[in-house]
Amino acid sequence: MIEQQGRIERLEDTRAVVRIGPVTGCSACDAGRGCGAGIFTRLLRRKATSVVLNNSIGAVPGQAVTVGIPESVFLRLLLRFYLLPVCMGLAGAAFGHYLAGRISAEPALTDGISLVAAVLFTGLALWTGRNRQLALASQSGLRLQQILQTTEDNEVYTCLRNS
Repeated sequence: MIEQQGRIERLEDTRAVVRIGPVTGCSACDAGRGCGAGIFTRLLRRKATSVVLNNSIGAVPGQAVTVGIPESVFLRLLLRFYLLPVCMGLAGAAFGHYLAGRISAEPALTDGISLVAAVLFTGLALWTGRNRQLALASQSGLRLQQILQTTEDNEVYTCLRNS
């Protein structure tokens, strides 16, 4: 189970709206000594996301919580939003190269056509992935894991696990 901290925004009957902030890389990546994921995090500046989850742990608005996501769901999301666009970009470049060859284009024009096709195919993969609704909360096991107890200045110091 992969965990992410969030904060309860509001309650809707038996469900809680949880705001999950942007994810940073590990401490090595953030310091510039790791694999480089921290660089992409800083470049992309992902916005906070709100998800609606069953409030099985009795959290109240304003409380810090931990949200868990199964590794299988994380892998599906990784394939959808990373591997698929990369493969589509490569397929677009190959298609653009093939198309340029069919019209006997000059080498510079061939490169341009390949680049445009790669960008279009990658954009298509990202657009279709973002426009499809992924019902994480109801279908995948995304759930509230625990309530984090905080001090008055919002420092987390203990956890109450959901058994």
